[in-house]
Amino acid sequence: MKKDILSLLLLFCGLSLYGQQYVSVSPSSISVPLGGGTYTCSVDYTISPDSLMSWDLARYTSTSSQVASLTGGWNKQFTVTFKANTGYTPVSGTVTVYYPDPANWNNQVWGTLSFTQPAATPDYTLSIAPSNISVDPYGGTQKLKVSYVYMQEAVNLTYLGATGLPAGCTLSAGTNGELTLRCDKNASGTDRNATVTVRYQNPRDAAKPVTASFRMYQATVPSWIAITPESVTVMGAGEEKSFNLQYAVDSTVTYECLGYSGGQGQIRSYRIANNQLYVDFKKNQTNSTISGNITFNFKDPANSALTLSDAVSFSQAPASYAIRLSENSLAMPAAGTTKTLTASYVERDNPVTLTYKSSSGLPPWCTLTPGANGSLSLVCPANTGNAARSATVTVSYNNPLNASQPVTASFSLSQQPLSYNITIPGNSLSVTAKGETKTLSLAYVDRTGTVNLTYKGCTGLPSGATVTANSNGTFSVAFPGNTTSAVRSGTATVSYNNPLNSSQPVSATFTYSQQPLSYNITIPGNSLSVTA
Repeated sequence: MKKDILSLLLLFCGLSLYGQQYVSVSPSSISVPLGGGTYTCSVDYTISPDSLMSWDLARYTSTSSQVASLTGGWNKQFTVTFKANTGYTPVSGTVTVYYPDPANWNNQVWGTLSFTQPAATPDYTLSIAPSNISVDPYGGTQKLKVSYVYMQEAVNLTYLGATGLPAGCTLSAGTNGELTLRCDKNASGTDRNATVTVRYQNPRDAAKPVTASFRMYQATVPSWIAITPESVTVMGAGEEKSFNLQYAVDSTVTYECLGYSGGQGQIRSYRIANNQLYVDFKKNQTNSTISGNITFNFKDPANSALTLSDAVSFSQAPASYAIRLSENSLAMPAAGTTKTLTASYVERDNPVTLTYKSSSGLPPWCTLTPGANGSLSLVCPANTGNAARSATVTVSYNNPLNASQPVTASFSLSQQPLSYNITIPGNSLSVTAKGETKTLSLAYVDRTGTVNLTYKGCTGLPSGATVTANSNGTFSVAFPGNTTSAVRSGTATVSYNNPLNSSQPVSATFTYSQQPLSYNITIPGNSLSVTA
């Protein structure tokens, strides 16, 4: 009777039950361990629990690929199997099981099972390949690869460095666990045996890095001489470079250099002193860098029949076209002159053949003319002003090494003004005994034109003589009669204000000579009429 009632109820409600979640799942949630597992769940019809004796599973779906399989039985149960979680993130999802709808077997009802599964714990144990490396005695590069032992992905940990590396070897880290081992020539005289341990940051414990080790071996070269440094940069102007010498067996030997090869013709000489090799490089007088290798040959200190060699490389930029001038400070005479300057290379030989470009700072009172082989002709006229004049001149030439940076050189020049010194042409006067006025002309010693200076005074004249300054570069001296009984003579100095220095007048001298008036007598009324 109960089943009949249920059938009628289900028939009445059949259409409304289509696609409804009327399946209960027990347990409805499962915590799956990391390694997975198999679980059996019970299902029932929620509309009428315990009303069905059996119920066959129609199908299932899952939101996660962790479900390996799901099978259903007639006894209202299903069995689900979960895979192991090999990833490093937790997994969760749902499984939906579908059963025929008891009210309408053409329809399905469903229920859900949720599950969670923890993540795997990463194992960062490392291995390195190859684990044994043999390095060429003369040096070389080896590639290594660090991998996880228990994980498939590439190593992406932070490289912390390596321990155990012998001197002369370096280890650098690349991406995805790649390592590069570089070793120089083993010139130590001892084989290199080492266990090298590489360290990476441990994401689980920063204080305990993860490591991997490999063994390396590098035999020493049998007998050698080493020159260091192996590469030098030489100044364009040439210079002597010193190199250290090292012998494989003994550090106290005497070295004998047998010669060299290479060097691009830039070696002027070489010598050995204090167990060092000194190489004198010539100037690079081309317009491009010279580089190359030089192989030096030595007698083997332990076996004179053998020759040992080592090479160094050099690079030498061209010598600059810098120039210097034969004079860099010119004191031009006040009267003016022509000076010839000569430019010469600072670092190069031979005369200057650069193309003259321009000059700057040249004053308008001078001219500068370039000539052949770096010559410069400087012409400065007389300085007729009242002040000294000066200038700094920079000359520029085209630079064959860099057109945007001309070659320059500078010089300074100075010129004092012409003096206002004066002289008196015809400066010797013969004055009549009875006195007279003499007019004398002034002339500049250095300048031209009429003297136009302010009269200051005159010394050395006899008593009673006076001077009158004229405006036309002359002055007049009025001498009184010489009433003494002796010739009077002397040297007089006439002074004028100096426009260049008011405290230092300009002056000129003249001499004079004046006979005394005679004592000749006369008899006024010297005609007598005598009475008879």
